Amino acid sequence: MKYLRKIFENTTQDELQDLCDSYFAYLYDEGFEIRISTGLSEEIYIKIHKPNAGGPTYNFSWDEIKDYFIPFLQRLLTKVDLYQASYIIKTGILFKYIKPKHIHHAKANAPWYDYPSEQDTKIFQPTPQQIINDEILDEPSTIYSTAKCMNHIYEINILVK
Repeated sequence: MKYLRKIFENTTQDELQDLCDSYFAYLYDEGFEIRISTGLSEEIYIKIHKPNAGGPTYNFSWDEIKDYFIPFLQRLLTKVDLYQASYIIKTGILFKYIKPKHIHHAKANAPWYDYPSEQDTKIFQPTPQQIINDEILDEPSTIYSTAKCMNHIYEINILVK
């Protein structure tokens, strides 16, 4: 009965948590964590990351999560609208990733992603259609020199109304 809702009733955090739990069960087993919280303007944030007890979060790749994330997003879009507040938050989906600071770091044999001084953090905002069509790696802004930055995602945020 908890899945039956009245018409015009808003989606609650509990319903979003149930949806996340059903689609991301395997990711939980792999050490991922999904957090749901409310923002200042009543928007709801869904944060997907892989915490590390010994320091910053672990990086993960798009290929590692896409088989779970794409069906989740398709189902989510049938229940809620994404929060697109301004020119800063264009799509309501934020992929936070690391990239090398300089082109030559991406070509070196040393793993640039192990050294914070050698990396920058960036945000990529794919459209829901790019995600559903699995066109994330084809987006030019996600490729930096020879380093594929979508292999170094550290957090995904989804903002819903």
